[in-house]
Amino acid sequence: MNAIIGFSSLLIDEDLPKDKKEEYFEIINNNSNNLLAIINDVLDIAKIEAGQIMIVKGNCKLDNLLIETKNLFDDYLLRKNKDVKILLDEKSLGKNIIISIDSIRFQQILNNLLSNAIKFTEKGYVKFGYEFVGDSYLKFFVEDSGIGIQKDKQDLIFDRFRQADEDYTKVHGGAGLGLSISKSLVRLMGGEIWLDSEPEKGSTFWFTLPYSNGVDVTTDMTKLKGLDLKQQNLINGKKILVVEDEVLNFRFLKDYLEKNGASIVFAENGQDALSIFNSLDKPDLILMDIKMPVMDGLETTREIRRSNNKIPIIAVTAFAQEDDRHKCLLAGCNDFISKPINL
Repeated sequence: MNAIIGFSSLLIDEDLPKDKKEEYFEIINNNSNNLLAIINDVLDIAKIEAGQIMIVKGNCKLDNLLIETKNLFDDYLLRKNKDVKILLDEKSLGKNIIISIDSIRFQQILNNLLSNAIKFTEKGYVKFGYEFVGDSYLKFFVEDSGIGIQKDKQDLIFDRFRQADEDYTKVHGGAGLGLSISKSLVRLMGGEIWLDSEPEKGSTFWFTLPYSNGVDVTTDMTKLKGLDLKQQNLINGKKILVVEDEVLNFRFLKDYLEKNGASIVFAENGQDALSIFNSLDKPDLILMDIKMPVMDGLETTREIRRSNNKIPIIAVTAFAQEDDRHKCLLAGCNDFISKPINL
């Protein structure tokens, strides 16, 4: 927080050189993301302690999820300019299996383990994949060529606010919650988690999950991943209705979308959105906040769907759990983007 406030104040200087501005922007962005991750981890710990974490299963194409995860971390490593390669085990691909799983919580576990492996690997590789254990379990792994963990500290790293190398973590950040959360989530999903490690040779984290065949009920509808609309060339020349009660959130979306060729119509709540929707030429896309005064996004979506099933409606909300996504889809949304939005 100190870095965010401090470097934000330095940006006020009109005579600040361009390279310094870019450096400060990057520092603010990195520290904002780190702070957000810590806040999310603390909230998850609180939910786990209160027994409020719900495991909501849905069908998931495992190959697709693993490939998307690799692409995500490839981009991350490229931005960080770190001499580490992310590898996806080839034997884990090509099975084309569909599993019944809480995909959001599974992704959270995998992301935590991969982020941890990258943090403690200065040079080399991080590899991940899975294998079958009989007919009823999948065993996933995340292997790295990093600094490894002393034997006497291996039992501690799944404890909250505990890390195997405190000095190293001071350099690379983190609150020591990711592995504890992963352990709790794995157990909630009916699995176990453990590790093999040797100092200076790296670590391998393993976790098991029950394997249940899913049924392929997916469609060919194009998915919107984040707001990566420019690359998909979807919004140039399109009219987009943005329904958002927070002015700064709207301004952020408006500036980004207009920069990429869209024209924007604004509604600050669901009731206004219905009035605009019924009085103007129909928009090409609706970005719908969920939690709003007067009329929330779910009710607004249901009202729109009574007269129009064709216009794409994308839920944009801070409620990011699987059951929240399910509610949005049931109301008539085509897809779901969680806040904060990373472009």
